[in-house]
Amino acid sequence: MSHHRRAAGVVAFAVTLLALVGAPAALADEGTGDTGLQRLAIRRVDSTDAAHVRVSFMFNGALKDLTDLTLREDGRQVKVAPAVPLSKAGTDVAIVFVVDTSKSMGRNSGLRQARASMRRVIGRKGPGDAIGIVGFGEEPTVYAKLTTDRAEALSAVDGIASEPVEATALWDGVKQGAALFDGGEALQPNMVVITDGHDNRSQAKEASARGEVARAGAAMFAMAYGGQGTADTDGLGRMVRTAGGRLFTTPAPEPLGQALATVGTSLHNQYVVEYASAASSGATDLELAVPGARDEKTFVPGVVAQGDAALEVVAAGRSTGPEVLTTGLGKYLAMSAIFLAVGLAVYAVAILVTKQESALDHALLPYTDGYTPEPEPDGSLAQTALMQRAVEITQGLAERRGLLSTVEAKLEKANLPLRAAEALVVYLAAVVLVTVFGLLVMGLMGMVLGLLLAGLVPVAVLNHLGRRRQKQFNAQLPDMLQLLAGSLRAGYSFLQGVEAVSQEVGEPMGKELRRVCSEARLGRELEDALDGVGQRMESADFEWAVMAVRIQREVGGNLAELLQTVGETMVERERLRREVAALTAEGKISAIVLGILPPAIGAVMYVVNPAYMQVLFTDIKGKVILVAGVVSALVGFAWMKKTIAIEI
Repeated sequence: MSHHRRAAGVVAFAVTLLALVGAPAALADEGTGDTGLQRLAIRRVDSTDAAHVRVSFMFNGALKDLTDLTLREDGRQVKVAPAVPLSKAGTDVAIVFVVDTSKSMGRNSGLRQARASMRRVIGRKGPGDAIGIVGFGEEPTVYAKLTTDRAEALSAVDGIASEPVEATALWDGVKQGAALFDGGEALQPNMVVITDGHDNRSQAKEASARGEVARAGAAMFAMAYGGQGTADTDGLGRMVRTAGGRLFTTPAPEPLGQALATVGTSLHNQYVVEYASAASSGATDLELAVPGARDEKTFVPGVVAQGDAALEVVAAGRSTGPEVLTTGLGKYLAMSAIFLAVGLAVYAVAILVTKQESALDHALLPYTDGYTPEPEPDGSLAQTALMQRAVEITQGLAERRGLLSTVEAKLEKANLPLRAAEALVVYLAAVVLVTVFGLLVMGLMGMVLGLLLAGLVPVAVLNHLGRRRQKQFNAQLPDMLQLLAGSLRAGYSFLQGVEAVSQEVGEPMGKELRRVCSEARLGRELEDALDGVGQRMESADFEWAVMAVRIQREVGGNLAELLQTVGETMVERERLRREVAALTAEGKISAIVLGILPPAIGAVMYVVNPAYMQVLFTDIKGKVILVAGVVSALVGFAWMKKTIAIEI
């Protein structure tokens, strides 16, 4: 299954901080070794109005290049309005500073430098821009909620002081900072995290804080400084990759101050363009390009998507299948195997659905449907040595394990004209084909889904066909007994009566009775042939009727009257069955709705917000929860089904 790449789409605020004044040599870009900025990054897509889709983006380049800006939706270039600065488009910026206030920050002058730099940023903010400040030491403290009041924000900065203990509740602070964006949906969220240590006090986990930042759609600019290994660059790096942005490290606080001083300028490097969208539903690809730079994102029409987590791109990545299948030769071999498997499957199905007439079948025709001319020689590929050998091997294995008789019984009950061994060959071929196809297309998850689909669906369909035919058979039984009783009163023998009734009733009863007559002509006892029908159809009612006939023929009596009585009893039983079915119909539909509801809601949520559901397939806890949920749902559905199933 292809991996989700985290495109750096929300780095407008964080990354631009260093580019506009030049990053100091001491400031290193984590993971790339480059202090340069991403020139173009999509921050937000508002597609609530298809005729005026608004795309907010950061552009860190020459303004003249914006005149050559192009936009493609699902590969089709669309006409866009001229780019407008973010502030003029009616969107203001929200900046939340999350500052480490531990004892070490006060000791190494980091907090003093951060306060001075934050004052400069606040002094340059626009009238509608909002500032929030959170400090974290032993626990997070909100010094200022999002406010557009410059004086209030400056007063909050002056109130930040270092704590007397060495405690760093980093993830609690980040989570609290993300919570400040609640209620500020009209603002573009940005977060600045300044720290010199590792988390050693938070109640929240890193994953929880990362999820809150992704939910807020904020870009993160993480600043870590101090000695080697002092700050948690690994955790901050994961946070930045999720939210979009960059992580910078430095051994001294001064470069951090220089970077923070560029915040005001970075706000002017964000723009908005509008275009008319032709997309109506489903994931829609968006590509924004200027000379020398481009960025791609994916959005769902009709919603507002902000941040990398909501705009992530599904890109072709490394397959989770065998490595040999990813090479050029491996792909050709895989495709050849698929075509071969498809061809064999089509061929197998074709020969199985074509009725084959053996010499024994031809010899028995006078005893069943009458004599027919000698059939033309059959040139079917079913007689090839390869197919015969495959059927023989499968038949031998299934027979040794007692599976062949079970499959034969189910095929006869469902009235499918297939030999058990041939049906098993087709079934196994389909399982292998679908499983391999799922592995190649979707990776390990596709292989599991393919295995479940190909393994369970044919069995479920076979059982459904058998149950449906059994229900039809039982519904016809009372009328058949009434007709048979009338035939006996008219002077027919029992065998003649069965043959006459077989021509009058419909399927499946008529076919089964005609088979009884054929077996009786070949010398089988009539009662044994009737017992065979009851066993094939798994009909307790029919077996009881045959038992009554057998007892009557041993002790004597009026068979017509006996069949009349048995028929009336069966009519009452069928009436009772239908009453029970009507009374339990509400419970059945409730069980079906409750069984379908969880996977249906999950599928809808995955289509609307894939990032929200992706944790169930990528995180180990999510996988455990998903498996537990599926097992619980199956147990609940089986329980409900058992509760409403009443045997008559």
